[in-house]
Amino acid sequence: IGLATARVLYDAGFSLSLGARNPDTLHDVVAGWDSERVTTGRYEAEDQQTHQDWIDATVGHFGRIDGLVNNAGILESISVEEGTDADLDRMWAINVKAPLSMTRKALPHLRRCGAGRIINVASLAGKVVHDSGIGYSMTKFAAVALSHATRHAGWDDGVRCTALCPGYV
Repeated sequence: IGLATARVLYDAGFSLSLGARNPDTLHDVVAGWDSERVTTGRYEAEDQQTHQDWIDATVGHFGRIDGLVNNAGILESISVEEGTDADLDRMWAINVKAPLSMTRKALPHLRRCGAGRIINVASLAGKVVHDSGIGYSMTKFAAVALSHATRHAGWDDGVRCTALCPGYV
């Protein structure tokens, strides 16, 4: 989803700051792209220092941030009766707390531009629970709630937020 999003946005003329756990994996993706319109860096959802580093590098390269796509996510098998707290905690850290952290760090920049946009990649599992797979749905429901709260927080400054809820990929 992230790769497809990056390609579509780049082809539409947007400048991009792309983050990945291993930024070297992005070299092939951006090969041939205009280096003035794209930068890459390390982003690890579980390491909040990389969140601030990404913000700083992006502002350093472009002088501003106009949009944010929160796309990192994992799925662990957690049901009402089975699964570990450690797996659930990791899903919360990556699927909910990381997007909240990035939103908090990017929001001042998005407010300054007057028309900032945030896309939180959630899931249809953030709207309905299938079977007993509650853990993933809990985090994706929270990602949808984060989107609503962010929209309220930034509305008066022109910031808009959308939860994108794709089906099974």
